[in-house]
Amino acid sequence: MGRRKTNISTTGLMVIFIIILAVALYFGSAFFASSYTAEADRAAEIVDAYVDENGDLILEFSDGRTLDCGHVQGQDGQNGKNGVDGKDGKDGQNGVTPHIGENGNWWLGDSDTGVPARGEKGEQGEKGEQGEVGPQGPQGLQGERGKQGPQGEKGEQGAQGPQGEKGEKGEKGDKGD
Repeated sequence: MGRRKTNISTTGLMVIFIIILAVALYFGSAFFASSYTAEADRAAEIVDAYVDENGDLILEFSDGRTLDCGHVQGQDGQNGKNGVDGKDGKDGQNGVTPHIGENGNWWLGDSDTGVPARGEKGEQGEKGEQGEVGPQGPQGLQGERGKQGPQGEKGEQGAQGPQGEKGEKGEKGDKGD
């Protein structure tokens, strides 16, 4: 069974409770006989009161008992007239925009809140896996010529090479003295 809750103020509960007591005194205890037993002599507080989907007032007590007080919901009345619009209020003062001060804390105007704008440094994370090799980059610019290196040690004599081919006959030279 679903129920539709209707908020009832503490004053409203007291009025309802006084009405129920007055009706009970007027009609006698037979009014409560079906749901209110000898256990009713125990002290219990009303912890909830609601009007169910049938319009019946249901009271729930701190000891777990419930009391169906009967039908209490009448027909809806006509809506009242709209009230006059209120006057506009005065403009408020400008607020203070928080900012991060040179010390790294949040500041409100000239007041240091003492609250760091950054959290504490976290622990070092685990090393990640090796990534894939990227594509070849473009050729870089030619660098400057480096300095001449030191003279190397003299090497050993090499083996004699093969005999060369016979050359052409040369021109006759001048007569000597």
